[in-house]
Amino acid sequence: MSRFSSRLGLAALVSGAALVLVAPSALADSSGVLTVGGIDRAKGEFVSYGEHFKVWDLDADTYSAGMQWTTPSMSGYMYCWASGDGTSANCDRTYPEGTKITWRICRGNAKTAEMANCSGWRVDYA
Repeated sequence: MSRFSSRLGLAALVSGAALVLVAPSALADSSGVLTVGGIDRAKGEFVSYGEHFKVWDLDADTYSAGMQWTTPSMSGYMYCWASGDGTSANCDRTYPEGTKITWRICRGNAKTAEMANCSGWRVDYA
């Protein structure tokens, strides 16, 4: 191997390492399903790029499917509702990069925001 090709290989290795070091922070996407009585009732997904809260109503059970979330700077909760079996909703929000998002999937009354059942809380970052 010539000195030139050795240096070229080293330069490529260093360039590749630099690309890894300056890559954007990892996206914190996650999803989950709310199962009640052995039946999948609702599905939710948080997409960190653009802060999308997506929810699907999977069952004709008189309840709406909802995502409930909060951030450290909020004093309460935000909601995204899909009302009716087979419906979905995509709620697009904007939060500063790195904001902690705590969310869960629920089924309940979209008009009153009363929850009948909810999944455990999940934590992601914008």
